Amino acid sequence: MSRDSRLVLAGIIVSLISVIMGSVLLSQSAETLDKVAEHFDVEATSIWNPPIPDYEIPGYEGDVQANIAVGVASTFLVFAATLLVGRGLSRRIRAGAGETSALTEG
Repeated sequence: MSRDSRLVLAGIIVSLISVIMGSVLLSQSAETLDKVAEHFDVEATSIWNPPIPDYEIPGYEGDVQANIAVGVASTFLVFAATLLVGRGLSRRIRAGAGETSALTEG
């Protein structure tokens, strides 16, 4: 396994551990802003309806396992998008380097 592959794998593992620990620990913490809003008797109003409001799947609010599943899926989605962009950019850079060397040789 190459050094780059090990580094990517380590990054994914750290990300997944962070998602799991964050979901477990933060699911029990009180939201400070919500407490302040309750104190001043203020209710939130949405500007738009996000697909996953409050980072929880509708119907599974407070379910730690569902939050972990969403976090893991999001981690892999961001990883895949980053990998695709990186590969696209590296191809573009390699293609540009070939053009530059052809120009300097001729």
